[in-house]
Amino acid sequence: MAEAIQNAFVQAFGEHTWLAVFLISMIPVVELRGAIPFGMSVAIWGSGALTWWQAYLCAVIGSTIPAMIIVPLLIPVFTWMKKTKWFKGIATSLEEKFKSKSDKVSATIQTGATIRRANLRKFWGTATFIAIPLPLTGAWTGSAIAAYLNLGWVKGVSAAFVGNAIAGAIMVLVCSLFVGYEDIVLYAFCGLAVLVILTAIVVKLILKKKKAKKEASAPQLMEITDFTVQKETETKTEGK
Repeated sequence: MAEAIQNAFVQAFGEHTWLAVFLISMIPVVELRGAIPFGMSVAIWGSGALTWWQAYLCAVIGSTIPAMIIVPLLIPVFTWMKKTKWFKGIATSLEEKFKSKSDKVSATIQTGATIRRANLRKFWGTATFIAIPLPLTGAWTGSAIAAYLNLGWVKGVSAAFVGNAIAGAIMVLVCSLFVGYEDIVLYAFCGLAVLVILTAIVVKLILKKKKAKKEASAPQLMEITDFTVQKETETKTEGK
């Protein structure tokens, strides 16, 4: 299976390894974390494998491009989606997720800080989030956080670029430590990404089930409370 995928990429892009890295770095979840070891892998590309700096530049630039679109358009698109019948649920769910993450970044800002200092903390908070080379912490989610933090287009995209630059440097360092095994680094990251996504889905289902159970038991608890109050009132009335 893995060999078939490798052959498909090689046949599709030929000697244009840089283009494959550039495009893959734009894909959510994978982003530059998967694109860099993919482009540097001799096992996949043979003599067409990129050097570390070639893979780094292609991946950082490619993974920053989605931020240029997400930062200014995410909130307007979500606002439109919430007005539709088919996309309302998806938009609401994603919005809650991004707002939750942006609130965590905002929580690091001290109360009473000046606007300039607060914006600086938002900028570096977003950049730091993107810089963590793990699944679901890349430029896509980070750009959404920047949008909900109202960083603006220039600062939001700049934060994504800085975060990508740091994450890319970390991935290059990891690949340099495992020279000749870049494909293993790629597979390990993809496996971790699948594990993180499955865990997130399971946790969400459990929380949803608990919430539904709690909401179902709420009317019963209310009925018991009303019944108790009624009995106490009747007892007091009889006592008089």
